Amino acid sequence: MVSNGTLDIRIPSDVQQIEAIVQLVVRRCAEHRFAGRQLALNVPVALTEALSNAILRGNGDDARKQIRVRVDVTDGQLVLEVEDEGE
Repeated sequence: MVSNGTLDIRIPSDVQQIEAIVQLVVRRCAEHRFAGRQLALNVPVALTEALSNAILRGNGDDARKQIRVRVDVTDGQLVLEVEDEGE
């Protein structure tokens, strides 16, 4: 779902989903003219780490659970929220 520069996505708890979400967020950041280093390193590393932690640790690698990713991108600011279904 997209609303006013905000993405709210639910994905299966599967590490194979990570790359597509990272690419989507990086594209969104590029549209808002984020610096090259942020696009190539900072955003992908931070989001990959958050998603893998949510899938592997939060959800215990349980494919029956989901991950919710909320992204708000504006010029110069990125807010990411990653929520798992674990305790």
